[in-house]
Amino acid sequence: MNKIYWKDLLNLIKKGEKIEQVEIDFNNEMIDWKIVRILSKSGYKVPQNLIDYDDENIDYSDIPPITDEMIEQVENDTTFVVNVDKEIATWLRSTKIDINSMLNQWLHTVHDNLGQTTKTLYQ
Repeated sequence: MNKIYWKDLLNLIKKGEKIEQVEIDFNNEMIDWKIVRILSKSGYKVPQNLIDYDDENIDYSDIPPITDEMIEQVENDTTFVVNVDKEIATWLRSTKIDINSMLNQWLHTVHDNLGQTTKTLYQ
């Protein structure tokens, strides 16, 4: 199997050539993620530990800042997975019911009205 330095391989790719069954010599050099994309699109893999993602220069300007209200909302919310019968799932999909709101209301009603007795009812 032939061995080729990654920069030489990149130059060949840019010229439109494709080298088959080649071992790439990365020389433990960090490689810019844009170059990794070019190599990957041509079928060559770069070891993950050699990819330079340049995280310091990521533009976050289009992302709104995280507020205290957002953090509080996340801290107060808990997600549950609920399995329902196929018939009920079909019916729910056909309606405009906000299932999260409906379940929250129902659970609050059960909690407020039955409290501890629900443990024995639904076990």
